[in-house]
Amino acid sequence: MLPPIIRILAGGLLLVLGLTAQAREADIDALSAKLKGIQTYSARFEQTIYDQDRRIVQSTQGELLAARPGKLRWSAEAPFAQLIVVDGVQIWRYERDLAQVVVSAYSDDLGGTPALLLSGDVSSIAARYRVTRGGDRFVLTPRDPDSLFRQMQVEFRGRKLTRLELLDSLGQTTVLVLKRIRLNPTLDPALFSFTPPPGVDVLRDE
Repeated sequence: MLPPIIRILAGGLLLVLGLTAQAREADIDALSAKLKGIQTYSARFEQTIYDQDRRIVQSTQGELLAARPGKLRWSAEAPFAQLIVVDGVQIWRYERDLAQVVVSAYSDDLGGTPALLLSGDVSSIAARYRVTRGGDRFVLTPRDPDSLFRQMQVEFRGRKLTRLELLDSLGQTTVLVLKRIRLNPTLDPALFSFTPPPGVDVLRDE
């Protein structure tokens, strides 16, 4: 399965009651402005998944690269090596331990893949989420009652996205902490293309 931050991937402490329509629009505009300032992005990540009782289910770390439009590279290390490459047309998920690649169609759907906030279409945020703001922290609540997650928190330090926290529909929480951030670096386009290694099984996720 894809990591929750990619799958529900794909993420409310700051939920404010009684906001006026103008205030809600201002919060969406503020988030959109920050995201639009990210054209390319590079960071180390630490991801921790907690169960309903706040016990750690899984921890992993690795590297995250993103570029608009629609490019993403997620390289997870220990304990389970995994590479996910989004090339704007397809999503390639390479499980090294299983010698297996799963290919699925790409959709520029921020509701489905919160990590694609870094590479997807920012203009769709207002249609998909209710947004509330507290300083540099934003809480996004899906408008779709059938969404796979209940709430996502997005935190910035200045112009840099530094943290995502996602509460899914099963009560699990995924926390993604981003470090060693480079904002708008020059990234080799080859980083966002993938060719299956010889000898691995290639499966199509229809």
